[in-house]
Amino acid sequence: MRTTSRLVVFLAVLGVLGCTLPFGGDDPPGPTPPTNAAPTEVDRLGQQTEKTNVYIGDCYNRVRDSIERSTTRYREFIQRTGPDVQDVPHNGPPRLDPRVDTSLCRRAHTRAAAMAPSMPELERTGEAYATQVERLVPILRELDPYYQRGTFRDDGLARGREIHARLMPAIRSYEEAERAFSAELDVVERRRMELRLAELETDPLRRGAFLVERTMFRGRQLLDQGQALILTFDRTGAIPASDREAYVSAVTVFEQEIERIQGYRPAQGEHLPEGFATYVRETEDMLRGQLRFMRYVRDNPHPVLRLLQRAFQSTVDGFNHAVVAYNRVRFRG
Repeated sequence: MRTTSRLVVFLAVLGVLGCTLPFGGDDPPGPTPPTNAAPTEVDRLGQQTEKTNVYIGDCYNRVRDSIERSTTRYREFIQRTGPDVQDVPHNGPPRLDPRVDTSLCRRAHTRAAAMAPSMPELERTGEAYATQVERLVPILRELDPYYQRGTFRDDGLARGREIHARLMPAIRSYEEAERAFSAELDVVERRRMELRLAELETDPLRRGAFLVERTMFRGRQLLDQGQALILTFDRTGAIPASDREAYVSAVTVFEQEIERIQGYRPAQGEHLPEGFATYVRETEDMLRGQLRFMRYVRDNPHPVLRLLQRAFQSTVDGFNHAVVAYNRVRFRG
């Protein structure tokens, strides 16, 4: 039974955001502050962002997709065969082939941990994440040829059951480590976005940039909210009516924000960010994904976990499309 595997996809989206250029990266340099000036919150966040970008860009984004595909395929296989892997289809599960160089991940975490500033919880959870990647990937690599070569037919699944007994705890440990690590990354990303929005909101000549950042931020918040619904349902077997109503309301507000950016016309003297039009087009996919999931949540007071997760995947896919376009936006001044 799939429990938190969708969280991997969701948290992977966070990783993509973390790999964007630092906000204001195209800005001309400002005046050099006095050398004895105390670092501001913006300065501290800038250093933290550089550090988290190493974790994300050199490790997390490089391993997540492959691990997610493999673990999701195996769990779907187990859903059909049962937890003891009793009745294997003639071809076994789909390919379980994580194309992951775990040494790259380890080097990235070692390098990031040595960077200023000291972030003990991020470093601790990052180390735990790298360790679980190193534990899980070799088991997936061991299992893939066993099924792809048909060896399970030769030993009556004996080795398959033995590997399964090691694999499932490794998957659970990996997911726990990922949740903790991603939560630490999220703290930096969220605060950085809040500061950026506060800066843009006061400038009428950067309203277009503000709308880009706000729709991306709100989309991320909705993914958080949707994932929380799935986790609540997985733990308790139900989604409280108040949570459903809050999500429906949030998506309604989000739809209004998407319509606002889609109909936006720049003020006189305003130069829209490069890539603005492309990003705006991709917001439609982001909105449609949210609407699909919202309707399933709203219209099914007794949902099926598999269908709930499938509907949620549409929000992830739509958001990922928007992220690709967002990462190509070049903000001015």
